[in-house]
Amino acid sequence: MRRSKIASMELSINAIVILVMAMAVLGIGLGLIRGVLSPAQGNLEDALGKVDLNEQATSTKPIANLPQTLRMKNGDENELVISFYNANHNGCEASAKVNLACTQGSNSISSGDIVALEVPVASGTSGALIANVKPSGFTGSVPCKVEVICSGSTTPVETTAVFVDFSS
Repeated sequence: MRRSKIASMELSINAIVILVMAMAVLGIGLGLIRGVLSPAQGNLEDALGKVDLNEQATSTKPIANLPQTLRMKNGDENELVISFYNANHNGCEASAKVNLACTQGSNSISSGDIVALEVPVASGTSGALIANVKPSGFTGSVPCKVEVICSGSTTPVETTAVFVDFSS
């Protein structure tokens, strides 16, 4: 009887030591991950702050920095940069992204053709929204829509018309 109490005590001590070691390793791991990701967040915010906008969006013109006609090359990645003013749209404070909607015959730009960076835009402020668009199969000048979509929605909160000249 006495022997099993000692073995039981040893097993309990071993379990406690293993638990303490596991918590220490978990803490170190979380600290390393946080240390690696924190500077990356600052770099993204710095990069967005350095985006060159010719025109800032305002409450009277919520989508700005668009020329009359965009020029895009089929099969290449084309950068689309706009300025967006958030006039108290729900979800935009969490994140907003730009979308380009073009249709020509049976050809259209789908979500697979656009990689958009989701960026928070505080209510009553404007911010830069960036997307890479890789169209294919379009010819000539096509009427399109530039849309801003906020998180938690698939419906655009702001839309503006633009012509896009596509070339090969």
